[in-house]
Amino acid sequence: MLLLLYISCLQTGSKDTAEAPPVTETEVGVQTLSTLDNGCSVLEEPVLDTSTGNLVHLAPHLLLYRDGETVNLYDAGVNEVVSLGSFQHLDGTIVDSSQMLFSFDGEIYTYKNDIFEQSVLESLLPVPIQYVESHQQDVWLWGTGALFRWNKESLYQINVDERDVLDVVFSVEEIFLATPTLQVLALNDNSVEVVEHRNDITPHMMVANHAEELWVSTRDKQLHRRTVQGQWTTFDSGILGEVDVMMGDPLSTKIWIQSGSDAWVLENSTLCSVDVDDGDWLSVDSLGRLLQQTEEGVQRVS
Repeated sequence: MLLLLYISCLQTGSKDTAEAPPVTETEVGVQTLSTLDNGCSVLEEPVLDTSTGNLVHLAPHLLLYRDGETVNLYDAGVNEVVSLGSFQHLDGTIVDSSQMLFSFDGEIYTYKNDIFEQSVLESLLPVPIQYVESHQQDVWLWGTGALFRWNKESLYQINVDERDVLDVVFSVEEIFLATPTLQVLALNDNSVEVVEHRNDITPHMMVANHAEELWVSTRDKQLHRRTVQGQWTTFDSGILGEVDVMMGDPLSTKIWIQSGSDAWVLENSTLCSVDVDDGDWLSVDSLGRLLQQTEEGVQRVS
């Protein structure tokens, strides 16, 4: 196992370039996912009377989305919309009870006590940041192949075998990276440790669920599941065919899957077909509800 050292962006230092030993497939054969015969019913309800291609759940009641050229923050609890400016790419996270952190067009902004301004982190980050995520007591930021960890006092860059970080998914005590093969990192107080490297899995999409399972879709029409105990199972996607979209939330038991014109919910390792309107899938919240862009606007499917 490899102990990866943080490289502070606030001071100079050398990078740790050692590699973790690869781990290959250990299970025998490929299994088939069970499927409910009669499908599952869903409830659809309107959320926003607008068209958006970008939307992020900050909380079940709090949405960040782009309406035309303007990025808005919508609080459904008080039915209030705050316009934050003109941006194309967006992402955001809640840091604490008084502060949010946003990534707009590669730059970092804060929203605190109704004040929207550029973050002090912006001058410390050496690359544009596309994604931000609060996890445990830290905020993680990544973009342009680089991954950073901010503990509100210091900003550190994570070096993973000199590889680019292409995607990041969080569970309670681990994070999963596509580099482009799959790396599993355990979180410690002031460091991270690579505990597994699946160099035989190149993730196309990754989702973690409430059971702390990682589900990985690959382009070879297979789904891989890793349990919290680190046990792997490979499933033939079977009736799913090639997975086009796979969405979920680490606090939800449901994973939503789109394959061609078909829609499915994966829960407790069982597939259930669902009938949803045509439209782009935008996000899944912590309650397991899908947000979808339709011709009429944004609707919630639960």
